[in-house]
Amino acid sequence: MVSIGTPFVSSTFSRATTNLSRNVILANLRRTQEEILRSQEQLSTGLRILKPSDDPIGANRIADFQIRIDKSDQFLRNIESATGRLNISDSSMDGVNELVNKARTILLEHVQSTSSADSRRFAAQEVEQLLQQAVSMANTSFDGRYIFAGRKSENPPLVFAGGGVAYVGDNNGFNTNVSEGLSLATNVSADEAFGVFSDEILGLDLGTLQTIDLNPAVRTYTKVSTLREGQGVSLGSVSITGSGTAVIDLSIADNVGDIIDLINGETATTGITASINAADNGFLLTRSGGGTIVVDEVSGGTTASNLGIYTGSGGSVSPLTGSDLNPTVTKATQLGDLYGGAGITSSGITITNATATATFTTTLDSTIFTPTTTVEQLLNAINGANVYADARINEDGTGIDVFSRLSGGRLTISEATGSGTTASELGLLSTLGRAKLSDLNSGNGVDSVDGADFRIVRKDGTAVYIDVDNAERLQDVVDAIDSDTLLSAVLMPSGYIQITDTSSGTGDLRVENFNGSFAATNLGIEGSTSNAPGPITFSGTSLTFVGVQVEGIFTALINLRDGLLSNDTNKITRSQRLFDIAQSKILGARSSNGARLAGLELTKNRLDSQKLELSKLMSDIRDVDFAEAATRMQLQMNILQAGLATAARILQTSILDYL
Repeated sequence: MVSIGTPFVSSTFSRATTNLSRNVILANLRRTQEEILRSQEQLSTGLRILKPSDDPIGANRIADFQIRIDKSDQFLRNIESATGRLNISDSSMDGVNELVNKARTILLEHVQSTSSADSRRFAAQEVEQLLQQAVSMANTSFDGRYIFAGRKSENPPLVFAGGGVAYVGDNNGFNTNVSEGLSLATNVSADEAFGVFSDEILGLDLGTLQTIDLNPAVRTYTKVSTLREGQGVSLGSVSITGSGTAVIDLSIADNVGDIIDLINGETATTGITASINAADNGFLLTRSGGGTIVVDEVSGGTTASNLGIYTGSGGSVSPLTGSDLNPTVTKATQLGDLYGGAGITSSGITITNATATATFTTTLDSTIFTPTTTVEQLLNAINGANVYADARINEDGTGIDVFSRLSGGRLTISEATGSGTTASELGLLSTLGRAKLSDLNSGNGVDSVDGADFRIVRKDGTAVYIDVDNAERLQDVVDAIDSDTLLSAVLMPSGYIQITDTSSGTGDLRVENFNGSFAATNLGIEGSTSNAPGPITFSGTSLTFVGVQVEGIFTALINLRDGLLSNDTNKITRSQRLFDIAQSKILGARSSNGARLAGLELTKNRLDSQKLELSKLMSDIRDVDFAEAATRMQLQMNILQAGLATAARILQTSILDYL
């Protein structure tokens, strides 16, 4: 008899319960289904990495590539905007250049003396229309911003004022970030394109006609960066020895007061105190009880030398007076600090900007010129005075320059009172000595030709030839005459040139036009003085200086219009030079504009190539291989089908499930 009992099964799995078997099989089926779903998702999205956990390293690289691509996209958008702005600028300049050509045609038609007053008056109306069009073109906007307004791009930069055209924008450049670490100029300034600022009324020493130095005093609030003519100081540590030695770190100092405080913070150790010297131009170190002061560099630095207090190991007897630190003029400089602390007088200045039909004038009096007034406050007072003047600290930081913004106007600066000296002290007084030859004789200028323009025949018969092409200012002509060993020349206070001949001979002193030029006549010195014993003197006629003017397209059109209206042949003729200057500016600006466009195009091409390469690298990591994914998915589906069939057989219910 065979007894019935539990059958022997050698497989461990066979010992598993039905629930365990079911769970294992279902888990495997779910895992296969998830892999199929992931493959389906990869095929439908085209992406290999669907979430960072799929490939953490790859996902990080993708994020880095995407950031770089996004930056490239932004740079490309910047370039697109800048390119549009420059293209519009070029179109505007081309349009204005066409207006110049039309104006030249009108000029040539009416410069002849045979042209009647009536015909010139009608022509003036046509020129006025050209002026209106030129202003409109220069007021062109792009993306809601006026392209020739600098950073004041919300409003039109050019407005009509008193028969002239005033520029109310600014001359700042507009830079655009076009690549990592690369910013390019992407605008053409109004002055570059059309000429909207005059030559500056330079701050000049009126005795030497050299750039003025207002020589501000050193104060506790003087910035370290302004010392040594703007070179600043290489701040580090210095070693100071008196009754004891201290190494003092000055690297945190922002101004002169900070340096004084840091040195005085070690007085208990060194017995030395710091202050500003009596000349108000540097430091003063004083040792209590007298004795030697040693100021040395630390670790090869140059701080002590830069501060003008270096003594070396030998030291110097107390008190130690530092050398002149030569600070520059800044917006924070007070007027009372100028000229070494002597300041300037408070009598004031008068600024006048006059067109043919209007005069804009303002007087800045003693309420502005106080010792505590800052240079910034003075600049703001000039710039906000409604005379269309633009005042700035000069590039060297030694003085103030003033420009005119009014095309068609003449800018002058005079003393506010007859006995005042403020304008002279600032170096801004409009005088004949500083006048450019082109600004003489009511703006008629001085005639010149190639080669010598006039000659001076001395008593001894020697001829001295002068070429005014070598002279920019009237004083340059005077100096050229004076350079002859037997001639002396001086510009007299009443405005004429006086020439003295010290040669020996029987001839007269003669000044003659030469080579077809009328320069001697224009300078008021054509004529002669009869021979006499000893030195003889010739005095010219007085000259007129009407101030500086803007030289550009708007001044040229205004000058032509006014010349036609007044039937002034000379003024019409003079307009030719202004049109030459204007057209030269426009062509030069268009050339610069073209170079900027070419630079943007090169950068765009480089960014496009870079973006394409980055996209390829990112695609290699991120995107799915469709053939591989499809094959894998088919394999996974086969596995799923097999798994389902196997599960159906294994998980069939039998009587054994109930034992």
